[in-house]
Order: sequence, then C-alpha cells, then structure tokens
Amino acid sequence: PQVEILKGFKIVICVDNDNPGKDALGKIGDKLLSKGFKDFTFVRPAKGFKDWNAMLQKVGPKVLKQYILDNEKPYDGLTSCY
Repeated sequence: PQVEILKGFKIVICVDNDNPGKDALGKIGDKLLSKGFKDFTFVRPAKGFKDWNAMLQKVGPKVLKQYILDNEKPYDGLTSCY
C-alpha cells in the first residue's frame, strides 16, 4: 500500500481549520496508527486562517515553517481535535 512509502520519514499531518479538515485528520491519523505508525504529529493553521494557502500568502514560507515546527502536536487518536 502507498502508506508504506512514508516509513522512515517524519510525518506531520497538516489540515485546514474547517469540518472537512477535522474529519480528514481523524481518518488519516487513525489509518497511520492502524498501519503501525506511532510517532507522528498534526497541526492546523493559526487562528484567523481558514487554510494553509491563506496563511502562506499572508506570512510567507519561513514564518509558516516555523509555525508548524512550534505548534505540531503528537497524534494519538484522542487529541485529534483542538
């Protein structure tokens, strides 16, 4: 399966601040857990931004990258919503 390609990489799930993003986080995160992935994180755009593209356009790539590094949280199936 395609998910096996991710083994050996740092996985950060980045979804939008809307209901489809919330649903996608649970589906993606739970799929990774079911395939044996244990150490991966998730992050959503900063408050006030609907999606990553809007945030990227406003703050630029360097600030966006630092935001992700500073705000990613471990995914365990229970903390998928924040």
